[in-house]
Amino acid sequence: MVWHKVQHFFSTTVSEQWALAIEFWRFPGVRSVMLTIWIASWGGALHAPVTTFFYLKIGASETDIGFIGFCTSVGTICLAPFYGWLMDARGPFLALLISTFSCAVGCLVRGVAQNVQWLYIGAGLLGLGAGNLWTLGIAYASTTFPPARRSAVISGFLFQVTVLRILGKLMYPLWVVGLHAIGIRDDLLQDKISMSVCTVFCFVGMVVLIADRHNIKKPAPMPEMSASDAKTPTVLSGHKGAGAATESATGQRTVANTVTHDQQRSVVPVAAGLEAPAPPTQIDWVQTALLSVPLVCQGLCATTGVVLWPLWLHDRLGWSADEYAYALMVSSLASTLAIACLPSFEASLGRHKTAYTASFVALLSVFVGFGMQLEIDFFFVLLHVVLATLFLASTALLEPSLKSLASLSVPHMAQGSMFGVMATLTGIGDTVGNLAGTYLYKHSKSGARWDMGGLLPFAFAGATLALGVGLVRLAQLRATTPGQHRRPSPCPTIVAQLAPKHFDARLVQ
Repeated sequence: MVWHKVQHFFSTTVSEQWALAIEFWRFPGVRSVMLTIWIASWGGALHAPVTTFFYLKIGASETDIGFIGFCTSVGTICLAPFYGWLMDARGPFLALLISTFSCAVGCLVRGVAQNVQWLYIGAGLLGLGAGNLWTLGIAYASTTFPPARRSAVISGFLFQVTVLRILGKLMYPLWVVGLHAIGIRDDLLQDKISMSVCTVFCFVGMVVLIADRHNIKKPAPMPEMSASDAKTPTVLSGHKGAGAATESATGQRTVANTVTHDQQRSVVPVAAGLEAPAPPTQIDWVQTALLSVPLVCQGLCATTGVVLWPLWLHDRLGWSADEYAYALMVSSLASTLAIACLPSFEASLGRHKTAYTASFVALLSVFVGFGMQLEIDFFFVLLHVVLATLFLASTALLEPSLKSLASLSVPHMAQGSMFGVMATLTGIGDTVGNLAGTYLYKHSKSGARWDMGGLLPFAFAGATLALGVGLVRLAQLRATTPGQHRRPSPCPTIVAQLAPKHFDARLVQ
């Protein structure tokens, strides 16, 4: 009985993800943007196995490698809100084109690098926009679908990108065989070609965007939905008839809320029990703040687990890269599956409860998994790997869950800016996790200043998760409390000046 329920749960998840991918493809404006994302995700991951080794062959030191990645991260973090604003103010096409062009040029400079300075220049060019391509893609897809579909769209987007990146990395051995087949056997030349090939994929994406630029338009504000509409699936389709996209007089995209009988089979259903939230007419600053801080905590915890878990296994258990590869494979699959299952979890638990339940599960697993007295015994090692995997999967699930909740607290016409800010907050958490996590681990190893067996950074991550649980719970109570009044935005005039002419300042009053 239990097995049949689990089987039904996962089969439903797979069918929903497949149906969402079909919807992305059927709607012209979304199709071109998602095709660019799919191409860049798969092609960009092709060189991942060789990147660090290529840097070393060019002459970069370990410190240089760290700073090269830091340059790209800083640019991405600082410019994410700008790209979000540009999407809201001037439409998604220009922001997407600049970001894709930055990716193409940055990859090309990095691929033909002759010395370390070229690597820094390439990293700077990538930081100017390449890292924000996926933020813009997820923001555009989210604004094209109704708010009731927000979690499904975000989780589906992240799931598709993750799967394509995994497939891209798996293609590298075949790529090397292909290079050998055409007579390219020099290691450095192979690495240069592998690092440069991302440029080709990015330029293909630019061609796709330019060819379909007339369909890549800012979606119009979503209309108020009745209770019956909230339970009705919504379809995006380029086909004529019910459920097809229409264009308003202002050139914006709108989507009908009706579905034909033939189309229902390819539509991701609105999760049962989830009422479609009315599009907010003002920025809920308190709700946004309550849900933004946990995003920083999520980024910190995810980075702490990814960066420090292999070090912890090496120091405590003496694991090598070969042994860690199996644990990494299991944790990566679990995290990808968790992201795909978000709509099903929310259908059972609700939006807020899913977020703080995932935070609580991550909190328990990190304290028990890393805090127990680990012995070199199969049972204890297996228990630790299971709990660590649960920690990583729960933090992965938190990202789309929190972003969905936070994006629903701002008006529809400000979604680009909100997703840009959320990308910055997550990036800040990643940076803190890298810097503070490694520092705390170094000084809390056995025989170090604080002899805690390397537990301190994981305890710090657990403390931030506890904070996240409390804030998400407060956000839920505030959202469900009757008679809750929102403070007016203090800057409607500023927002109206920054936004396009058709933007209504009353949206933020």
